[in-house]
Amino acid sequence: MTWQSDALELAQLLELEHTPIGISRMAAEPAGVARAGRDLPSACTYWREGEKRMVYATAADHRNCPIGMMVMGFEPPPEVANEAQILVGNMAELGYLDPSEVAHLPMLPGGHDGILYGPADQFVDRPEAVLLICSPLQAMVLGESLGQASLAPDSARPVFGRPACSVIPRALQNAAAEMSLACKGARVLAELQPGEMLVAIPGVELERTVAALRKTAGANSAMEDYYTTKKQSFAGA
Repeated sequence: MTWQSDALELAQLLELEHTPIGISRMAAEPAGVARAGRDLPSACTYWREGEKRMVYATAADHRNCPIGMMVMGFEPPPEVANEAQILVGNMAELGYLDPSEVAHLPMLPGGHDGILYGPADQFVDRPEAVLLICSPLQAMVLGESLGQASLAPDSARPVFGRPACSVIPRALQNAAAEMSLACKGARVLAELQPGEMLVAIPGVELERTVAALRKTAGANSAMEDYYTTKKQSFAGA
């Protein structure tokens, strides 16, 4: 088994509509990988590019999204840092966030030249993270497989929200799959739909995740049969 086959099986077991997206920090631009070829408005829009093809993005390519630029581990130049301060100020005035939250913004470690985005099964080397755009139902099954729905104390993990891109460094920092309800920016700019959310999985956890998912997917299928039969036994069901 390889991460390529794991990514393909992950999509199959969850019946994903979106291709699992690989994300890796790179020390230099990979040979033979395209650039976007145009300005994109946010870090999360690179996910949609990465569904379709391998694409490489530098710090400068992320400059249109000050918060996303920092989350992805890039040091913003002064003009972008100033834009970020203005943006945070506007968000605070709207009641969208508390300014004190900014100090806790998850960020990838810096020092890389750029980020490689693309279909996870097309990565030559194991991607650092695999991002899933999925439904709550698919996230439910995945969460159960990873023990995140366990009733045991301290076994569950929180589901985060804004900024949506923060789910990626959270997963790597915690060495575990993390879930996000996304944010308004990702829903507008990356066109995430109302019934979609995000799951980020560390690349090194792919094999374990798929192994656990095989069992849980089968169990959910059996439980669906049970509940369907039960429902049919009630008059008017």
